[in-house]
Amino acid sequence: ATSKSGDKSVHLCLSVQQEMIDDPSHSKWPSDFRAKAFKAQVTEYWENMDYMTNQISKAFCDMYGIPNDTFRVLRSASSANELKLLHWPGEGNPDQSEEFRTDPGLFTIINQTEPCFEVKDLSGAPGLLRSGNERFIVLIGEAMERFTNGEIPATRYRVAPAKHERQALKYTARLDGESIVQALEEFGDSKYTPMTQLQLLQASGA
Repeated sequence: ATSKSGDKSVHLCLSVQQEMIDDPSHSKWPSDFRAKAFKAQVTEYWENMDYMTNQISKAFCDMYGIPNDTFRVLRSASSANELKLLHWPGEGNPDQSEEFRTDPGLFTIINQTEPCFEVKDLSGAPGLLRSGNERFIVLIGEAMERFTNGEIPATRYRVAPAKHERQALKYTARLDGESIVQALEEFGDSKYTPMTQLQLLQASGA
């Protein structure tokens, strides 16, 4: 768990290093973390997001007529998932120069108080994610793009500039570090080089 003093955010994730593979029990929390109630609430939210991840993955499988556990078997307690508790106080927010990016995982699930992120549609036109905290938004990750051989393109996004306070919960669903990401046979000959989830993470700098 880390805190970014500039935007008062908290990031919870497994380390994207070799210990993620060597030690599957590698903790998401510092050993001296003392806010037990906060930890319990966030852990429950994390588990709910993991359940939602499996349901969304199953929906993608149903859509393409592939086995329901295609993505679930590539994920475990040691998956490189990430949860960010984001807070922008309204000062020092990023400007329009921030580049659009994709996440190397399966997808990202976002809940926000008001528009916090800007995305590009299939034509490349930018637009705000306008939904408030009454619903969740799902962004497609690079792993899903590669599994579908580009049929489902990854969502390009960035933090939207703003001068007012806002918050967001951003959960990124990823695979086990050693899981191979490559086009499924249902989508023909792959136009991507097979890579592990860990290699995708390291290449992206996420």
